[in-house]
Amino acid sequence: MNYYLRRPESIIDKFFDDFRQPTNLGRHLDIYKKDNAYFLELDLPGFKKEEIAIDFKEDVLTIEAKHVEEEKSEDNKEYIYQSRRSKDVRRQIRFSGIDVDKVEASFESGVLKMTLPLEEEVVPETKQIELK
Repeated sequence: MNYYLRRPESIIDKFFDDFRQPTNLGRHLDIYKKDNAYFLELDLPGFKKEEIAIDFKEDVLTIEAKHVEEEKSEDNKEYIYQSRRSKDVRRQIRFSGIDVDKVEASFESGVLKMTLPLEEEVVPETKQIELK
């Protein structure tokens, strides 16, 4: 799901679905703002830390998790339906005003948690121009 969060308000301006997700995994996503940062929590049950990739480029945070079960040769099962073998989750969220160098992420008990600090607002300097 793509969200667009704009400063100074934490309003979701755009909401559209452009990801491929064959299962119900990773659908539980919370984003909230507290103090001078956004906080993100995304449920990714069944994934390992090594299977998750996070990128931040041009104000877009991309979270991808890919998992493929290896086939076991001793498995003599004749599957009628199988959806647990591979899982892909992809989320893209657009943020503006994030201090990318201070972004932190952790993954514990199937939950990805991120802190996305906002850049400090720079007040433009006023310069008096002398008339000649």
